[in-house]
Amino acid sequence: MGDIRRPSTTLLGVACAALAVAMAMAAAALVAANGLNATTVSDVPLIVVSASYALLGALVASRQPRNITGWLFLFVAVFTGMGGVASEYALYARAARHGALPGAVWAIWFTSWSQYVLFPTGAIALLMLYLPDGRVPSPRWRPLAGAALVFGALGVISGMFAPGPLQVGNVPYAIPNNPIGPASGGPIALVLSALALAWVPGYFVFVAAAAAPVVRLRRSRGDVRQQLKWIAYAVAVSGIGVVLTSVASIFDPRLPTWISGLVLGVGFGVALPIATGVAVFKYRLYDIDIVISRTLVYGALAVFITAVYVGIAVGIGTLVGGGGKPNLALSIVATAIVAVGFQPVRERVQRIANRLVYGKRATPYEVLAQFSERVAESYATDDVMPRMARVLAEGTGAQRADVWLRGEAMWRNAAVWPLDALTAAPAPVVDGTLPALGASNRLVEVRHQGALLGALSITKRPGEALTPVEDNLL
Repeated sequence: MGDIRRPSTTLLGVACAALAVAMAMAAAALVAANGLNATTVSDVPLIVVSASYALLGALVASRQPRNITGWLFLFVAVFTGMGGVASEYALYARAARHGALPGAVWAIWFTSWSQYVLFPTGAIALLMLYLPDGRVPSPRWRPLAGAALVFGALGVISGMFAPGPLQVGNVPYAIPNNPIGPASGGPIALVLSALALAWVPGYFVFVAAAAAPVVRLRRSRGDVRQQLKWIAYAVAVSGIGVVLTSVASIFDPRLPTWISGLVLGVGFGVALPIATGVAVFKYRLYDIDIVISRTLVYGALAVFITAVYVGIAVGIGTLVGGGGKPNLALSIVATAIVAVGFQPVRERVQRIANRLVYGKRATPYEVLAQFSERVAESYATDDVMPRMARVLAEGTGAQRADVWLRGEAMWRNAAVWPLDALTAAPAPVVDGTLPALGASNRLVEVRHQGALLGALSITKRPGEALTPVEDNLL
């Protein structure tokens, strides 16, 4: 996304997400007005896709604005929302109101070609290629991304200008002719008919793109593998389901069109967002954990303030017969309770949020107790250092903890936690002072009888500060 500043990209992402959610709500209202039928059943997945992709897209785009996957999520969210509104509005205008509402023909026209923007090539194929880091698995995959764009564009052009009745499947109203389509039988119509065959190679591009997350999974290690296995599983199963239903519809044209739409919606509208959500919340994909933690904290504090004010100023005021008028005394009491309880509540909520986001974490005092017990036991020298790094990381909630030993000429990284982290480079000893060791947030000397023997360092997650208690632990 270039060098756009983060506040601007955050605002743009939130605006796109809000637009998508508004579209989803409008489509849902039209579904309720139209009642249950084949068209509304096939449009429900569009509503789910629009809402779920809007949330994921806003989170990723605000956290990693240069990552194209966030913007692809938002694009799919907005476009599926538009498709749902157009389809349901056309049904409402033509069937319920017998064509009395304006724009129905153009809504049907939009519905006839909008699917090619997303499927089988287009945005969905690109999303599978670029998930999760915004890059294709290797340069050899770039032609596939180009093919997805080309075949998607050909499908859109053929759908926009196809002559004759608009292609919208089985609908309970008379299908109009394309308002901008050429005359049937002419040379332009023949070219458009040839372009319509782009969906055939488009399916092969779709299947190849669905293999990208699986290839990434085979090459990955550690936490990245845990993140990718959910996404790869969702994409593989969803892709297979979509291909099978599409092939079945070719051999049996009587197969209801809503079945393939439902499989596509459940697979890529439900399974993929859930898989990405698990990767985000459980395995901290996109380094979004601090955003989630702060959202939980601020949301809980807002609920606390609202509950106190409503409970005292409104609830008690009603019981004592305030007549619905503001009571200054009760408002002052509510404000005082919020002021006194705000900090304790914030600290408590912060601990709960950290537990939910980062998992079980020992308190610094528990770390000291555990470490005292462990050093009292008999351990080999090679085992003591990694244990020290581990309890230090667990007690401070650090992303990384290092134990450094001073040699005659060099500082050596004796232990690191987590164990699969890369060992930091050695540093030269300079005049008995502590040099900068690694890219840590906090570095503490270890001395015995005035002699500098080593050091402890920790690296916190982006945006998370070291608390005074954690600093005392060091």
